[in-house]
Amino acid sequence: MRVILLRHGESEANVKRQFAGFTDTPLTERGRAQAEQAALYMGWYDLSRVVASPLERAYETAWLAAALDMKREQGEELEIEKWDDFKEMNFGRCEGLTLAEIREQELELTEAINRDYRTAVYPEGESLVLFYERIVLAYEHFLKSCQDYTGDILLVAHSGVIRSILAHAVGGGFGGYWRFKVENCGYAVLEYDGDFAMLTELNNAISKE
Repeated sequence: MRVILLRHGESEANVKRQFAGFTDTPLTERGRAQAEQAALYMGWYDLSRVVASPLERAYETAWLAAALDMKREQGEELEIEKWDDFKEMNFGRCEGLTLAEIREQELELTEAINRDYRTAVYPEGESLVLFYERIVLAYEHFLKSCQDYTGDILLVAHSGVIRSILAHAVGGGFGGYWRFKVENCGYAVLEYDGDFAMLTELNNAISKE
């Protein structure tokens, strides 16, 4: 089994450097162009399933990268499955703020992050550890649901989601979270031999095109 993990294209929040985990922020024109470029790369794979975070930036990227308009014209009935648990980390009331604004407005949170960024809980949101655990549980459930698929599987989500999956699958656990850099429309490919995962590709070229 082969799973392709694709990050969404550039969003408006990315440009503004805002924290937008659960917030719906649309793709920019550049983000849409990145997703369309990703379709050329995804054309190398035989997609039998497409799963995405339900947030607009991920869902639209999935539609463009999987070339679903073209596939429908050709009579293929490939759909996008929305998985709520593959949303980005929930930054709570810090959603929509920049790092500088968080440091100015959330002094207790800033102190907690300085003590241990892994366990600091964003007010009304998650900590990095809780987020990681959520993604790992969702991904294990996702893998079990993939057993009857014979083709390649595309999962379109967010940088934190993909980092968590890679850390869990090939990075030795939570400690490997920051070992992987996945830029807008960057993607990673995991190949499975039973439960054993191999990282066969990590490509950030699309974000630079």
